[in-house]
Amino acid sequence: MRKNRFGFMFLCFMGFTLSTSAVLFAMDKAKTTAVTWADDHSKRIIELSQKLNEFKEIGLQEFKSSDLLVAELEANGFKVERGQAGMPTAFVGTFAQGSGKPVVGILAEFDALPNGHSCGHNLFGAGSVGAALALREAMIKNKIDGTVILFGTPSEDTHGGKVWLAREGVFKGVDVFLDWHPGTTNVSNI
Repeated sequence: MRKNRFGFMFLCFMGFTLSTSAVLFAMDKAKTTAVTWADDHSKRIIELSQKLNEFKEIGLQEFKSSDLLVAELEANGFKVERGQAGMPTAFVGTFAQGSGKPVVGILAEFDALPNGHSCGHNLFGAGSVGAALALREAMIKNKIDGTVILFGTPSEDTHGGKVWLAREGVFKGVDVFLDWHPGTTNVSNI
């Protein structure tokens, strides 16, 4: 009986090890796909950032900025809903595949201050769109189920657009959020 129990435990361990290895291999392929996409499309993402910088639209007046990011998402297969939480420049862009789970949310700020993009939201908006598109590419090429939602969050520096979106329940159903902000240091929070 003891040999059978040991044999069963060994088989379970080996099965877990092999399945974990397969998952890690698939994740590595997906990561490579996303990074390659980002490298191949970096000029376009930089162009988006430069256009946002030229627009330098202040909170709740980011009409050209919102239109630019929405157009990029729609051109790449995202379904976009505008005017979220009563803000005309807020939007939600969604790409889903397979079961639609898990749901990954990416935040994108794109408002400027009166003196321009001194907080780097031109980088934030364009980079977040790039991340959403790279993730979409990895999902398609590697047949990964899930949903990517890019949340266009306007007026962050003056009116706290994310707070309005949260109060209206726009973020419900998201399993994990990815967020970042331009700065001079690397910081990670979980």
